[in-house]
Amino acid sequence: MLRKDHQKQLDKVRHEQDLESRNMVSLLQRQNGSLESKCEKLNGHIKTLELRLRELQGIIESKSSMILEAEDKIVRTIREQQVISGLMVCAPLP
Repeated sequence: MLRKDHQKQLDKVRHEQDLESRNMVSLLQRQNGSLESKCEKLNGHIKTLELRLRELQGIIESKSSMILEAEDKIVRTIREQQVISGLMVCAPLP
């Protein structure tokens, strides 16, 4: 009788552990699926940010180039004015 009761208890414990194990595996699978979905969304967001970053870098490079060209033009204009002013000072009066 004792052996039978002991066997029943063991079977019950095994059954409970088996159910708990299945529930845990199911929970982990759901969490894994959720994490994979979030990971995909984050990867998509990262790619979007990378594209936007490249666009902004292009804009910065373009504006920087425009600024350098404008500065060069200003420097040339100032030099030309200095040359013209120098010629006026050095030119003999009629």
